[in-house]
Amino acid sequence: MKAHGIVIHWDCADEYVQIDVAALLAGAEIKRTSEWWPSERRMVTYNTTSEVHEAVSGGVEITLHYDHSRNTHIKFEDACWGKSVIRFQESVPSGVVTWYDDEAQSVEASWDRLSGGLFKDAKREYYSRLQREQDVFRAALLAFDRCCVISKEAMTEVLEAAHIIPSKMRGAEVVENGIILRADIHRLYDSGCFLIDPSGKIVVVREVSQYYGSILAGAQLPKHTVQRVNAALARQWEAVAQQIAAADRHPTRRDAGG
Repeated sequence: MKAHGIVIHWDCADEYVQIDVAALLAGAEIKRTSEWWPSERRMVTYNTTSEVHEAVSGGVEITLHYDHSRNTHIKFEDACWGKSVIRFQESVPSGVVTWYDDEAQSVEASWDRLSGGLFKDAKREYYSRLQREQDVFRAALLAFDRCCVISKEAMTEVLEAAHIIPSKMRGAEVVENGIILRADIHRLYDSGCFLIDPSGKIVVVREVSQYYGSILAGAQLPKHTVQRVNAALARQWEAVAQQIAAADRHPTRRDAGG
């Protein structure tokens, strides 16, 4: 079994949860979820604990606990505290979740499965939707990385969401396909000045200034970032290797000496 991403549609926010049923049944927990607060245009991360039980009707029931003592980075009055029960089946694209607050009041919401893949459908995108997806993508990555994963710059005004599998190659706006980079380093990455190998090591492939060379030489993505994006790094590294091999097989006229 593999991990599945779902989005829960609460009244005033969308919450993103990664679910790996096999791991949960083996004793693992869901330790973190992320919630997009559109009124503030930011992603909030919750530290959670979880329980899982196999449901009689099939699938599983996953209980997520939200305790303010584990989330002191959020003001008590800014969020709801209690638990949610997700009724999840791997074979269905959507379902229901029930929220119970600390006073045992309950409310139901729906959840939808995210694409979960590194690639998105080839279809026309309207600007408003694209901009919204980019905002959520950047906010989600900031919740994970908190700074530029290469320079360690933490000033959010200069930080951008960078695709590993490029958007022009249908790379999806999912946290498994993105990292936070400082804007200028993002430009160097998109222009092909450096690559990132599957282990997270920065490989400079084009001439850069002494300043950028000092930043990039020997740089390595943080371990937790590599664990999140390792599949995308491997796919993109393989794609670059194939491009280089194709160029070697079909040299240009100048390369061939013509």
